[in-house]
Amino acid sequence: MDLQALARAEGSLGIALSGGGAKGAFQVGAIHELVTVRGLDFGIIGGTSTGALQSIGLALDMVPELLDT
Repeated sequence: MDLQALARAEGSLGIALSGGGAKGAFQVGAIHELVTVRGLDFGIIGGTSTGALQSIGLALDMVPELLDT
């Protein structure tokens, strides 16, 4: 599936990030891949616990800084 084509066709992509220490560490790498490497832009962002903190970084376009924490 071509996610960039889907984003253009649907108008917006959303992402929901979960809580939990190990999941949070995994999610940072996945966010980096999707945003920085693949160039996706999420119009809807949500999360709980550590995912909420990552959601803030994603919304503020601070993906590189998420990798440093």
